[in-house]
Amino acid sequence: MKIKGQCCALSLLGLILWGMVGAAGAHDMGEGVHLELNVDKRPNQLVIEITLQELLAVFAYDQNQSGRLEPEEYGLVDLSEVKQYALNHLTLNIDGQVCDPKPSTEAEEGEIKSHPKGDYLRFHFISGCAPLEKSATLQYQLFFDQNPYHQGTWSIIHHQQSFLQYFWEDETQRSYSATQKSPVFVPFLAQGIHHILVGVDHILFLLSLLIVSVLVYSEGKWQSEASLKRVMLNVVKIVTAFTLAHSITLCVSMLGWVPLPPMNWVESLIAVSVIAMALSNFRPFAGRYSALIVFGFGLIHGFGFARALLDNSLEGLQLFSVLVAFNLGVEIGQLMILIVIVPVLYEFRQSRFYVNGMHLCSFLIASLGAVWLIERSLGFSIIGFN
Repeated sequence: MKIKGQCCALSLLGLILWGMVGAAGAHDMGEGVHLELNVDKRPNQLVIEITLQELLAVFAYDQNQSGRLEPEEYGLVDLSEVKQYALNHLTLNIDGQVCDPKPSTEAEEGEIKSHPKGDYLRFHFISGCAPLEKSATLQYQLFFDQNPYHQGTWSIIHHQQSFLQYFWEDETQRSYSATQKSPVFVPFLAQGIHHILVGVDHILFLLSLLIVSVLVYSEGKWQSEASLKRVMLNVVKIVTAFTLAHSITLCVSMLGWVPLPPMNWVESLIAVSVIAMALSNFRPFAGRYSALIVFGFGLIHGFGFARALLDNSLEGLQLFSVLVAFNLGVEIGQLMILIVIVPVLYEFRQSRFYVNGMHLCSFLIASLGAVWLIERSLGFSIIGFN
């Protein structure tokens, strides 16, 4: 019975890792879609922005089969085709009337815009409805069939304020009331939770650290840690170092105190951190400086978290609220991971299969990190996702 339970535990760890690997492509697939409805203008204006990388899920524009849409392939993008796809998968309703958006005179056929996070398409429309008086509802169905981890955002500009809402696979309809106040905290709290739970590279970095937190390295080999107190201290030390570090760089980059490094550098260094922590599980090289090394890598991960907030124009108290909400959401997401994983690891740390299973998981994590490093540093896809 004990051996059967141990095998089940290792199988569970394997399934967790396999699920993360399977989801890895979705997390980095483009940067989503952003819609803006400006009801301060007459007639109401609708802008749709679609990251070019997202198009590959639906359209055959990747001529060289690199897994990315390269600048030399931009000419293959059929703007009218993409525009029609977007309109076919969006339903805007204003004050009970289903709108029929029409291109505005500004960039009528769409345009390709450059951005550090990734180039994107922008389309301008008039809403096709009477000016908003009471409420608006948007039904959003773009890209979810091909990418369940896709994310859409919707900003409503009203009374010179921006009201931001998010769309995910299981939340495809959002409503806005003309009487509501700008909701900032809750949406960004939810975004922080969502970002960490689909951030496979961040999760695998933590998993590499957690799977040895219930062990102690002595006399050239790993042994189970006998003391629950020391296990908890290990976990607290790891999570505190990582949390403090990524909170620092997230805040200072969003406040503009330090420039945000090029994202391909950041993403490549995140891959390096995953590789390093996974390989250290074969023979620890950090020793008593492990928390300091985790802190250093956490600083890099913080720049990665900041990427999720780059497109939001925020200032003053709103920026402060967003940073607190998003960071708290990330920590809640981390806590959810810890609650699931740590008890399982502690329960089965004494299994004679545990160390071998830990080494196998670490090897798979390091291998995936190496693939990410090559893809992110060289800018092409090896296995069809990045």
